[in-house]
Amino acid sequence: MIKSDVLLIEMGLLHPTMIIFAKLLIMIKVKEIYKSYGTLEVLKGIDLQLNKGEIISIVGASGAGKSTLLHIIGTIDKADAGKIIFNNNDISRLSENQLSEFRNKNIGFVFQFHHLLPEFNSIENVCIPAYIAGAKKKRSRKKGPKSF
Repeated sequence: MIKSDVLLIEMGLLHPTMIIFAKLLIMIKVKEIYKSYGTLEVLKGIDLQLNKGEIISIVGASGAGKSTLLHIIGTIDKADAGKIIFNNNDISRLSENQLSEFRNKNIGFVFQFHHLLPEFNSIENVCIPAYIAGAKKKRSRKKGPKSF
């Protein structure tokens, strides 16, 4: 199976008000995270620390900011202010290219709405991050899932 340091899981179909964040190998600190969309303040100074091996659930009403926080922790969205620290490294200051490389090597995502590319089969969809990282197709498939 393809390994990631962090696995982010967005649950919506079975539990519409729950986001689950599963931290697998490294420590994560979220410090004073703020995020607004126009005049709507979604995240107001969020602090969070996850230690090695912890699995947490973030629960709240629809629109409370669960997905926004998850996307910021996963580096697919940027906070207006605050820091995201992975393994004692402040990644909130990385460039877009550096963040793309970081995500490719360290984070796995399972989205609420799958976001699969229809022109690829399931195994190819799972292996796409390895292809982007420059891994050979045969090696990526060998390390990827055997079947679905």
